[in-house]
Amino acid sequence: MALLRGVENGFSLVRTARQGRLLVSDALGHVLSKASTSGGNKAILIGTIPASPLGSFYAKTGNWFGLVNLLLGAYLLWRTKVIRKSATAF
Repeated sequence: MALLRGVENGFSLVRTARQGRLLVSDALGHVLSKASTSGGNKAILIGTIPASPLGSFYAKTGNWFGLVNLLLGAYLLWRTKVIRKSATAF
């Protein structure tokens, strides 16, 4: 999931874990280095990541998709209510 957040926002990611997978990835989601600490194993992960963010579409525009869906849902509810009200008026 952390890898997807890095891609979504257009930045490189270094993920640490107490008992799991350590990960270094770039802004496009390419895994540059990884190690596992499962089963109580210790690991040291060394990797190089690009420091400049890419700036994804989502990072530049924000959460417009959620807002559009909210407005569309509110409009459809309002429209349904108006149609039902006019249908019962006759």
